[in-house]
Amino acid sequence: MKTKNIIMILAALPLLAGLTGCKSDDETTARPANETLIVEGGDITLRSNEDKKYVDITADCAWHVVEFGDNENQSHSGDFGDALTVEPMRGNGNGTLTIIIDKNAGTLKRGNAYIILQSDGGLRQRISITQTSSDPGMGIGGTTDGALNFGTAGGTKTLTIESNTSWTVEQTPGTEGWLNLSKASGTGNDAVYVTAAPQPTDEDRSATLTFKYANGSKTANVMVNQGARSDISLSVDQIEMRFPKAYLRYHDEGSQDWWKNSESQLVNVTANASWKVYIPTSSAYWIHVEPLEGVGNGQFRVWACPWETDTTKVIRMSMLMVVAGSQNPKQSDILIYQLVDNPGKEPVGPVDPIAPSKTPEVGQLTSMYVDDTSAGFRFAFTCYEPVAEYGVVYSEKETTPTIENSKVLKAGENRGTATVLPEIMDLRATTTYYVRAYVKGQPDAAGISEVVYSPNMVTIKTSDGKTIPGETDNPDPQMARRR
Repeated sequence: MKTKNIIMILAALPLLAGLTGCKSDDETTARPANETLIVEGGDITLRSNEDKKYVDITADCAWHVVEFGDNENQSHSGDFGDALTVEPMRGNGNGTLTIIIDKNAGTLKRGNAYIILQSDGGLRQRISITQTSSDPGMGIGGTTDGALNFGTAGGTKTLTIESNTSWTVEQTPGTEGWLNLSKASGTGNDAVYVTAAPQPTDEDRSATLTFKYANGSKTANVMVNQGARSDISLSVDQIEMRFPKAYLRYHDEGSQDWWKNSESQLVNVTANASWKVYIPTSSAYWIHVEPLEGVGNGQFRVWACPWETDTTKVIRMSMLMVVAGSQNPKQSDILIYQLVDNPGKEPVGPVDPIAPSKTPEVGQLTSMYVDDTSAGFRFAFTCYEPVAEYGVVYSEKETTPTIENSKVLKAGENRGTATVLPEIMDLRATTTYYVRAYVKGQPDAAGISEVVYSPNMVTIKTSDGKTIPGETDNPDPQMARRR
């Protein structure tokens, strides 16, 4: 009897073990007692720059990946979409599960993803997957050492933007005339096309493109450079312009548009750069030019205003300077003559110029460059007969230099019309100088030569050899030589 009871008890033990086997919280039915399925570490969080995570699995049974409540062999991808994959999809016993995603370049956290592991016996484990957000960032491709470099012909270059946030781009104010951007803002990866116009000058030019992102708290800069022209060319189709007598109209000097009813002539300019027309200050009241500047081939018109004089007949003259470039400028001069008759009087005799005055007409003196021991200038003069000599006078002390009280640099002689580019080479560093142009006419019967000076006096200050003088040291800083 005792033996029979022992046998019955032993027969019931396997049934008891089956009722107490491993199961998940979601399961209520009994599972085989010998199944073990453990995911080491539980839920998974990846950093923004991670694209792979290895998960150890402890199991003594076969298992596979399923989506909870959905079809077999799938995962719930959440914010990751197709970027989330799992390898392997099946295993037997201990193993390693590989979670594969792409790096998070965005500024938002990603999640709402999970996978379900299930043993062949029905035991399940759920794993949630999240990934941290990336800091706002920006990468700019298409540059050379952080810059875009254009040749003199200009053109278009592409900046490739890699970003995980919205951004804007600004350019140096004042560069819009030669530099154009295809867009001023964007979000995420994009491209900005940068177009530079052909270079019209013999000076380097540059701009800075400032990209702002992370709500404007961060910036990235790109330099844009364009080299100077070295082949400046310039010519005009007139070297002398003769205007007819002007006794038909009266010039009201108070009128701002006297030139609209005056005689005019057209000048054609052939150039590969920007150019400007300079009118001597002493002639600005009777000569009008429009436009005063241009780029490349173009035209400008010259007006000579009517004039009233007490003399029956008189001739007057001036000279226009057309200049292209500043470092090594090209210049063309146009001599202007006008015969003037007194309104209300009939001309006497042939309408021809009478014997001209021997007094030269001298234009403005312009500073071209200032260094530590030298300085260059430009001026023009006209006269009806060759002058005795011309040049500049300069002094450290005399604020109104003359040939009697200052140093004299003779630049030439025996010319009736000239554009002069004198260079003073014996200056002292860090010193202020006062400079005027002069022209000495031919001596009269008594042997006296009239000296005419430029209507302006230029003040310069030489540098110390280490720095370049600023705009205050150059009356015309656009014409100053660059080092």
